[in-house]
Amino acid sequence: MKVNPIRRYGGKDSDAYRYFANDFLPIRKRHWPSIWLQAAPIIMTPDILSVLEFGGGRDVTRSLARHFGIEYKSIDISDRFFPDVQSSIADYPFDGKTYDLVCSFECLEHNPWNETVELLAHMIRFTHRYLYLSVPYSGGWFSFSFSLRLPKIHVSISSRIVWGADISMSNP
Repeated sequence: MKVNPIRRYGGKDSDAYRYFANDFLPIRKRHWPSIWLQAAPIIMTPDILSVLEFGGGRDVTRSLARHFGIEYKSIDISDRFFPDVQSSIADYPFDGKTYDLVCSFECLEHNPWNETVELLAHMIRFTHRYLYLSVPYSGGWFSFSFSLRLPKIHVSISSRIVWGADISMSNP
């Protein structure tokens, strides 16, 4: 049975609904390309028909994948995000079922650094094809964008410079 999303969060006046709706504030606009970067390979890769996501978060990738008919299962430690299964990565049991793609976006960094190798090995057990990961980047960056729109003319220039990433293997 499908639950009305507005009722799921307790109505538009609830704190839960406002929390999720904050993603649509103008200051969050720059984060939307990362959602596209997460969802596009899942949707566009022909041999991805099933996905298991650890740390599903706000359901955006899941909603997009399911819209395109991809079997999608989300695992999250918090029930706040209404995952298909509430569990940590380490505690999610392997039942023999594998998926075309196992992914985790901006999630692994919330676990102890010394458990990373074991968590990755556990995640790999669930896939027979792809493992797709994303973690925050902590380098400096500068971005410049210019756009000019006139009748019959549209010019857009965008550039990003990134430097100084801390990629050391020490404990943060």
